[in-house]
Amino acid sequence: MNGRTQPGRWSPRDWISVATDLWIWPPRWHRSLRFVPLPEFMDEVERAARRAPALSLPLPLSAIACLARRRAGLSLRWRRTRCFLKGLLLFHVIARSRQAVTLHIGCALGGQGRLAGHCWLSSPDVPDVSRILASNGMTEMFSRTYDPGAAPRQAPAAETENDHGERPAERSP
Repeated sequence: MNGRTQPGRWSPRDWISVATDLWIWPPRWHRSLRFVPLPEFMDEVERAARRAPALSLPLPLSAIACLARRRAGLSLRWRRTRCFLKGLLLFHVIARSRQAVTLHIGCALGGQGRLAGHCWLSSPDVPDVSRILASNGMTEMFSRTYDPGAAPRQAPAAETENDHGERPAERSP
């Protein structure tokens, strides 16, 4: 039965896998975001989702969203960006279920002329996701789409530098 208890129900293995992801990924992401630009960071998140075993369908999105909200509430490092953490967690889980999903990041002027940011999701395959994390009238500034049928993005080639911060000149044959 492929480790599933009943057709249409998640196995304990799926639940343990998602719970582990919800607990382990946020500290790693927090460290990575301090040193890596957002597009490269999202490439890492997408590669991690592609490497992980696929999750069974149908996806119990409301239960996973509840777990993501609780995980975001426990994190002190993400206290000002909890919608971003919830969005990343749900993006990762939906991508692991091999369904298309888009993570949007936007901003708008809030009260007293302060800039406010927000993260939300959309998906043609999972219609309830826009209800869980809605756009709240924000203007989109960045988005990343996971397409299960597309080829994975390649990691950028590492460039080496010498002791003075200069790149070595290319050698000709």
